[in-house]
Amino acid sequence: MSIAGFAADLVRELDRRTLPKQIVQQQDLEQLFVLPVAARLAARHRGVLLFAHPWSNTRRCKPACVTSPPAGRGRVLGCPSCWRRAGAWAPVAAFGAQHVFDLLATDGKQTLAVAVDLSRSRAGRLPGPDVQRFLGQCAIASTRHSQVVGFFVYQGALSPRWERDTADAAKSLRKRNIHLVFRSAWNPRLARESLALLAAP
Repeated sequence: MSIAGFAADLVRELDRRTLPKQIVQQQDLEQLFVLPVAARLAARHRGVLLFAHPWSNTRRCKPACVTSPPAGRGRVLGCPSCWRRAGAWAPVAAFGAQHVFDLLATDGKQTLAVAVDLSRSRAGRLPGPDVQRFLGQCAIASTRHSQVVGFFVYQGALSPRWERDTADAAKSLRKRNIHLVFRSAWNPRLARESLALLAAP
């Protein structure tokens, strides 16, 4: 299975699976949701190899790290050595900064980068800097990687007023193989607050 097929399946799963309730920060979203979903898919896509941030993991692959698929037994997702090796081909050094991504994959020929972000809407609107930073990260990733998946989760609700051009923007980005999933982490209390604000004059 190609990296494009893996990306399509990842987008579908990120969009449909139930989000955990205990997400507080972006790291929770990556570790508790995105990584397990991607790992399950990679187990089915034998020709795809995942690379994940180690966080505090110290376990390493045994007997040695594998840098191209298939993964084989003994490979540790989140192995610090694998992540360091991915640093040779995955980041983008551009505009005075080193741009690294939250999850990486390769089929041995092409690569995929995943960008993850978490934000909160206020009065039916997301903070512009959060969305712009996230979309910029996806755009930068597309200069190096064959496929990019952007996963943005927000708390609260959005006003249709700020969604008017979303479909056109997403369609334009898909032409560059940037696939976006924007989802609400539907917290009933936050949702009530957002809806009350939307109803206010």
